[in-house]
Amino acid sequence: MVDLPSLVQAAHGGDVVGNLARQFGLSPEQAQAAIEALTPAVALGLHNHIQSDEGAGQVIGALDNPTHQHAYADSAAAQAPQTSEAGANLLNQLFGAQGLQDIVGHVATETGVDANALNALAPVVASLVAGGVAKAMNEGGLASQAAAPAASAAPRPETLGIGYAVGDLINPVFNAMFRGLFKQTTQAAAPRTAPAPAAPQTTPDPASGIDLSALSALFKSSQASEALEAVLGQVFANRSHA
Repeated sequence: MVDLPSLVQAAHGGDVVGNLARQFGLSPEQAQAAIEALTPAVALGLHNHIQSDEGAGQVIGALDNPTHQHAYADSAAAQAPQTSEAGANLLNQLFGAQGLQDIVGHVATETGVDANALNALAPVVASLVAGGVAKAMNEGGLASQAAAPAASAAPRPETLGIGYAVGDLINPVFNAMFRGLFKQTTQAAAPRTAPAPAAPQTTPDPASGIDLSALSALFKSSQASEALEAVLGQVFANRSHA
């Protein structure tokens, strides 16, 4: 079964811990502890965010951002300013500035890693999380296509990227859940019997039938400590009353 911590640990061909340790001047043990604490924080932030239509659209947009995908695949891309900027934007959407500081402060206490290093590391980890989810969706869809019978109900253009990841993914459980996730994109790729809308929809709209249960299951596969969950709960409550 796919789980988010394993996806993150597999970044950079499995060398993500050493690469981030060197990038941020940490020991491998410190980098590992920071990644293990920040990954569930980002995951639960993403899970909380997809509960609203606007938030779900932002999350799906992040998964389709090539900056995150490049950061996941390439350690040099993870060091680029664009990665830190894209990761920081995602974190701000999820937690807000004060919420992020509360989370970083808690993780610093929990892991012993310097808060300044965590402030720099957190956006990169957020980018790696988004890139890892996108990779799982992409590779799962392509793998199932290769294994499928030659006859197909409709063409599957490779250029559709994660929007066409509706195959078997990496295990059969995700197959059922992901079939509805990006169905608007697959409908757009199919032959039309009626005129297309004047303006194509660029932001997925969960209210129109997109099933986000697969993303929810993947995000919840990363378990936070009880203390971190309490901090996140307070951050989310503050955000909802802001």
